[in-house]
Formats: sequence, C-alpha cells, structure tokens
Amino acid sequence: MLKFCMNFQTILADSKNFYRSHNLESWAKALPSAIKLSKDAEAQIARAEKLRLEQVLVFPDFKTQMAAIATVIAETAMKPVTGIPVEPKFAKIYISDDWAKEPSGRVYQTLSVTEARAHGPYLLFYNLQALPMPTIGKKGNQVAKLFKEEGWNSFTSPELLIAQRFWRERVAAKGIDPKSKELGKFYWVWVVDSGDKENCCAAFYGLQGAGMYGCKIGSANKMRGANVTVVVSI
Repeated sequence: MLKFCMNFQTILADSKNFYRSHNLESWAKALPSAIKLSKDAEAQIARAEKLRLEQVLVFPDFKTQMAAIATVIAETAMKPVTGIPVEPKFAKIYISDDWAKEPSGRVYQTLSVTEARAHGPYLLFYNLQALPMPTIGKKGNQVAKLFKEEGWNSFTSPELLIAQRFWRERVAAKGIDPKSKELGKFYWVWVVDSGDKENCCAAFYGLQGAGMYGCKIGSANKMRGANVTVVVSI
C-alpha cells in the first residue's frame, strides 16, 4: 500500500507544461496521456518513499532526451531564472564535458543507461537537497561503488539539468528574500549515472546558477556528494 500523497496526473501535467515552456515539445509528446502503475512500479515507489525522495518528475525515454540535449542545456542552465535576485559573487554557470578554462557548452554523459530509462517514459524520484553522508568527500569511483552496492541510481546529466531548473523556478514563483542565505548556497555532486569506469560528470547547482563538468572518476572534492534517485517505468 502506497503512503505517498502524490497526484501522479498532476505531476505528469506539470512535467509536460515545464517541457513545453522550455522548447522541449518532443519531450512532452513522448510522455503518456495517463500514469498507470504496475505492481513493480508500486514497489519501486515504496522504495523511493523509504529513501524520502519526495520530489518527482516524469521523463521521456533517454534517446528522446539526448536528441534535444543542446536545447536542454540552453533552457535549463544558460537562461536566467526570472524572479531570482542575481548577486555577481554567487551567480555562476559553467557547462563543459571536460575541466577547462573555456567551457565547451557540452555535458559528459555515457550512452549506457538503465533499461527503464532506455525503453520508455519513467517517473524519477529524487531529493535535490539531500546528499547521503557516506557520499560526501569521496572519490567518484568510491561513490559509484557505493551506489552499485546499495542498488541506487543517481542522476544522469539531462535529468539533473531539468530537476535543478524546475526547483529554481518553483522557488522563484513563490518569491524569495534578496537577503536569503539560500541565494549563496550551492550543492556539489557527482552525477553518478553520467559516467563510465574512467570519467564522470560532476556538477553544482543553487538558486543562482548551475554547472557541469566532465572529470576523471578517481578525483575527489571534500564538499561533493551524490544524489540518490529511483527510476520507475510507467
């Protein structure tokens, strides 16, 4: 029995509206007209509940996502968010598939993803503001090993770009105090499901900006953790 008090039809509508408002009509068209949950899907949602992943969006299949990745980057990272005060010392954007002084404007993302992501639309449960303590300060390969042992998913690069923008716009829509400490706060993360045995995407996101960069998976950052996600086929 599911305890999550979620209206999945509303989540579906919100996802479609978000994609259409960001020139991702192909994403919106690839989503179903209604959410139908199998027994397996309900079990996965119960797992998301246990992990306290109470943020959720509906995503199209991975191929559809990557076909429009340039638009995703332009719409979710490059465009300012209306309603969020910009403080130059905090506002930052950096998008690159390597660690260079001049960003390439591309993101690092392996083409090998889970079956649920590859074969159709899915619900993605996550919590942008929660980084499990065992992931903090570890090398990327250590984090990837932990995720494999725990049976966890993380974000892919396109998923994180969408999720952070959706969050920033929701916060802006509610209004934000120009003096809020949240404006200067950033989360630093390994994007575990973007990588392979040698390289991975790392990222940062906050109300005033977002960034992604490809790097060696054996590197570490004392501030960097990783988000856990649950992928639910629909």
